[in-house]
Amino acid sequence: TYSWVTGESFAYNNWNTGEPNNNNGTENCVVMFKNGKWNDGDAVNPYPCGFIYEFDANALEVSQYSTFGESEYYLYNKSVPFAIAEKYAEINGGIILNIGGAEEENVIYDMIAKTNGAVDRVWISLNDKENEGDFKWDNKEPLDYENWITGQPDDYNGVEDYTTLIYNSGWNDVKADYNETDKIGFVVKYSTD
Repeated sequence: TYSWVTGESFAYNNWNTGEPNNNNGTENCVVMFKNGKWNDGDAVNPYPCGFIYEFDANALEVSQYSTFGESEYYLYNKSVPFAIAEKYAEINGGIILNIGGAEEENVIYDMIAKTNGAVDRVWISLNDKENEGDFKWDNKEPLDYENWITGQPDDYNGVEDYTTLIYNSGWNDVKADYNETDKIGFVVKYSTD
């Protein structure tokens, strides 16, 4: 029996001919083909594809706000994959947080502290998705400051190309769809100049 993760009723479907067929008894998720038809798929060995992530962007509320230098920072207590956070920032004229030094990082730590434990880490826009071990900010600013947790970055299992800032600890490389905690938020940074 299929159900939506939101709990909404499963009243509509658009299965491809012969689907769902639970091939090999392992197909327990759904993919959509370019033609709009659905197929049951294997979550362990998925099709090469993207994803659709539905949430009400208008319902996102700023959890914390701060300024530093010529920037404004908006912290959102919404656990989403990096790509979703990045797209939200882009649509709204900002960027996902990049950090130029310890003083700026401390501003973010203060914002996280004010969430009273609702957030314990945030996405930052540092990644090595183009060249393993060569970390760069998404906006191409120079990487003049680093604050990795001891032993990081480690590219665990060969899939960690993105970075989170963990409250009062430092930076950790993680996979793009990191979801091992619901306490990950994101900070959108805007230039005020």
